[in-house]
Amino acid sequence: MKEITPQEQLEGMRPYERTPVLRRAQVATWGGTVEAIHAEVITDEFLGQSDGTPGQRFQLQFTPVLRREAGETLVVQVDGEGEQVWTEVPDFSESDAASRHFTLDSLSGEVRLGPAIRQPDGTIKLYGAVPPRHANLIFRRYRHGGGEEGNVQTGVLNTLKTAIPYVARVSNRRPAWGGLDAESLEAAAMRVPAMLRSRDRAVTEEDFEFLAMQALPAAIGRVKCLQPRPASAGRVAPGQVYLLVIPRVERPEGYLEPDQLELNPTDIAALTAHLDERRLLTTRLDIRPPAYYWVSCHVQLRAAPGADQTQIEEETLQRLYRFLNPLTGGPEGKGWPFGRDLYVSDVYQCLQGLPNVLFIRNVQMYVARAGGAAQGEPVESVEVIAHGVIASAHHQVEFV
Repeated sequence: MKEITPQEQLEGMRPYERTPVLRRAQVATWGGTVEAIHAEVITDEFLGQSDGTPGQRFQLQFTPVLRREAGETLVVQVDGEGEQVWTEVPDFSESDAASRHFTLDSLSGEVRLGPAIRQPDGTIKLYGAVPPRHANLIFRRYRHGGGEEGNVQTGVLNTLKTAIPYVARVSNRRPAWGGLDAESLEAAAMRVPAMLRSRDRAVTEEDFEFLAMQALPAAIGRVKCLQPRPASAGRVAPGQVYLLVIPRVERPEGYLEPDQLELNPTDIAALTAHLDERRLLTTRLDIRPPAYYWVSCHVQLRAAPGADQTQIEEETLQRLYRFLNPLTGGPEGKGWPFGRDLYVSDVYQCLQGLPNVLFIRNVQMYVARAGGAAQGEPVESVEVIAHGVIASAHHQVEFV
């Protein structure tokens, strides 16, 4: 007989006359999920000592440097004053002699301090503070690495570099994403005019689009800003700006699942905060996904005698998924244009010149469920509203 304490009685326990017997035991292993980043973390790297002059430059040991996070910054150690935490800025245009600012070139790893520039009246103006002579400059923490090579497929990360007790194996259950290579010269040539035009302020449609892409280049694939439109007859929502965002997708030229085109709430919050600092006070910003028009095509074609039908089918589907695509589609291959209607003739044009195909007998186009099968009767065209784009559902190829 087991005695039940008052506390156990409150918890609903009852006395028993026989000791319970354990009849069976099962053992199972459980795994855990942790974040993996294609980068190496460097902490407390000594850059050198200040010589007390403006415009000093220092060099980080490892490059390229990834986008900085909280705590990844420059620290200046001054005898008798302790540590000074400095702030990274894109440039020194808003800095003065008291501003503890620096710039960092992510590609070269060069750390720059503010210069001294002679003014038209002959005076010298400091664009940034100058660390005292013999002060130590230390970069508290930074990450280097990255690039598109880090966007590995599912199951590639399967080797433990260091043995961990009770961990038998590891694997990435999802593909990696977000890795970007360094900006090309052509991309920089296109970015600089937009940067000079916007001056880090969101006023026009182009300003919002440019600043949004600059804020989250690894997360945003396309962005479109729409000016306010009448909410109803004779009525306009004042100051309303709609920003349509399509997320960046690794290998976007194929079939896209609907959840791949959903916006990450964290990214929306970060983008909103970034643009709120740069928009006009009278502007009301609404960030949302576009309206996706899912389309399914049934293609009937005749293959050349002796041709590999499997290969022809794959090529046909690849063209359809690449053309009817919010990121790679459209006549220019830069994503289906916002508000552009789709016609069956567009699909015929997309399929012209298929290797080993004698002719295309028929193309039937359907409006489909998101990422699903065709619905209803074939249509000759799909009308797309101003904030909409075309996306591919499942396509079919039939040989006749």
